[in-house]
Amino acid sequence: MLKEVKFFHHQKYYEERGEMRAYLARMTINKCKDYLKSWAFRKISVQHKLFSKQKSVLQDTLIQQDEQTILDEAILKLPLKLREPIVYFYLEDMTIKEIAKLLEIPEGTVKSRLKKGKELLKIDLHDIEWEVLFHG
Repeated sequence: MLKEVKFFHHQKYYEERGEMRAYLARMTINKCKDYLKSWAFRKISVQHKLFSKQKSVLQDTLIQQDEQTILDEAILKLPLKLREPIVYFYLEDMTIKEIAKLLEIPEGTVKSRLKKGKELLKIDLHDIEWEVLFHG
C-alpha cells in the first residue's frame, strides 16, 4: 500500500520503460536503503545495543548475588572448626600460615580442615546449576 501511495505522489516522474512492478520494487528498495542510512534507524540500533548490554549486565549481577547468597548460606551451615579456615582462606585471602597462627593450630590441621570443609560444601552444593559465579 505504501508503494502505491508513493507512486501516486511521484507518478509524474515515472517513465514507461518497463514493468510497473519492477519500478515499484526499485522504489521500495531505495526507500528501505534510505531508512537504513537515516539517523533515526542508527539511533535505534545504538540504543538497542546499549540497553541490551546493560540489561544483561544487570541480570548477571542479580544472578551472581543470588548464587553468592546460596554459597554464603552453605558456608554458614558448616561446623565452626571447618568454617573458620574456609572464610579466612577464601574470603579474607589469608595464607595457611597466617590462619594457623591466628587459630593457634598446626598448618597441617588448617589444610585438613580446608579440605574437609570443601568436601562438605561440594556435597551440599552438588545439585546447584551455577550460571555466573563459576562460569563468568
